[in-house]
Amino acid sequence: MRDNKTLFKNTRVYLFLFFCAGLLLYFNSLHNPFIWDDQILVVNNPAIRDIHNLAKAFATDISFGRQPTSSYRPLVNVSFILDYSLWRLDASGYHLTNILLHIATSFFLFYLLASCLAQGRLFSLLVSLLFLVHPLQTNVVTYISGRADALTGLFLILAVIGYIKFINGKRLYLAYLSALFFFFALCSKEMAFTFPFIILLYEYVFLDKGERAALRQKRIYTFAAKNHTIYGADGFGRSSISPRGIPEAFSPGGLNFYGLLLLVCLAYLGLRLAALRSFIGLGSHFYPSLAQRLLPIPIIFCRYLRLLLLPYGLSLSHIVHMPFSIFEPQTLAAIFLWLIFIIFSLRSIHYCRVLFFGLAWFFIHLLAVSNLIPLNAYMAEDWLYLPSMGFFIGLVALGFKLNKRLFIFVLCLSLPVYAWLTFQRNLDYNDPVKFYQKTLIYSPRNFKMYHNLGILYLDRAETDLAIAAFEDAIRFKPDFAESFLGLGFAYQKKGRSDIAESCYNKALRIKPGLKEIKEYLANLK
Repeated sequence: MRDNKTLFKNTRVYLFLFFCAGLLLYFNSLHNPFIWDDQILVVNNPAIRDIHNLAKAFATDISFGRQPTSSYRPLVNVSFILDYSLWRLDASGYHLTNILLHIATSFFLFYLLASCLAQGRLFSLLVSLLFLVHPLQTNVVTYISGRADALTGLFLILAVIGYIKFINGKRLYLAYLSALFFFFALCSKEMAFTFPFIILLYEYVFLDKGERAALRQKRIYTFAAKNHTIYGADGFGRSSISPRGIPEAFSPGGLNFYGLLLLVCLAYLGLRLAALRSFIGLGSHFYPSLAQRLLPIPIIFCRYLRLLLLPYGLSLSHIVHMPFSIFEPQTLAAIFLWLIFIIFSLRSIHYCRVLFFGLAWFFIHLLAVSNLIPLNAYMAEDWLYLPSMGFFIGLVALGFKLNKRLFIFVLCLSLPVYAWLTFQRNLDYNDPVKFYQKTLIYSPRNFKMYHNLGILYLDRAETDLAIAAFEDAIRFKPDFAESFLGLGFAYQKKGRSDIAESCYNKALRIKPGLKEIKEYLANLK
């Protein structure tokens, strides 16, 4: 109790610490330009320029209906609308919003561990600083369009905090606030559906059998108690049982917390269905078979582990080489390591609860992006934003368990290195050409990167380089009409109208509805 009171008194100090550390770490990203999807979601998105579109953001997809997509993320668009109202198209303001979101998420992660899970301030501080400074987070913080993960992380942490405060005898409004934050997290990114599993994990790890049994009993009628006392003095309110053993709140108006979460999910799915006309959405052409999606999971897991521990070779896009058989040496080695990690995680519950909690958090969120439901890629660094919280909790817990002093010494050496790598990674986003070229090193078949590189070269009047980039894009995506359009425009600038006309006609055959094609063809005549 004394530790919590001291923590409360020092909240401003810790908040100031996180604010200064986050700002120092990312201030060199403030002047980075818009890049890649920023052009679609912000720069060339007229919908975000009207503050009256705040409500419309909940009735359409993330592109405001301008192109087929499976992404329903209304709060991301709401944030862009608010940013535009403040900054117009000054990228610095959008970067500042991302930085503040990441700082807030890191601080509330600290608060969750120190206050709600009572893990001690040193432990909580080390976990949160690891999360704050790790270079992997740049794809969420430095990349403006990566904001969805930061919003989801913030609202999910707040939802967990609200729930834990609620079940520990606090007021009724915390339950509703937790459910509201869960809804906000869902409206930021679909990955937030992991929240119910996280609170079940919390109950399993940190409550004893008697408490869990009482809590399961109370869920039936929690919100209908006549005196609005959710739990009694012991945190579980046994007084709500009538003498005949029938819950007093068991009535047509009764509702438990999981019932409330179910209503939140139904509301979200209803909005998503209305916006996308389906639960999954449109526009995804990445639908391999289930076997193809499952086979590389251990390999991707090992790559994620390497990125978390040794964050070099960072890229906005990663190519995963598909194994042809489970018996390939690389696949067998990855499966072996994956199984060892799972077995260790399961056994850790017997000697360190917080270690098990962290590793289970890691697996739950990693499972959500493991392509069990088809996604638009096999792996992505921004998908580690939520899983990394659990990984760092587990890592610090293991270090404290094995050799606390040695681990703190190693971590004190590692944190400045991670911070320096983050600072340097921010610079990659400063020059779009450099950014695309570096990304292509790790994702050499990414036709969108080549296409965007071609557009940049056109803007810089480097026509020959633009032609080469567009031709590379077409080589990897022969039916990409936009690259034929760009290639035709580049040849037109070189005075090769015959080749330009051929490119425009190819683009027209692939995508007859592309408006610019007819205009460009008319200009040739």
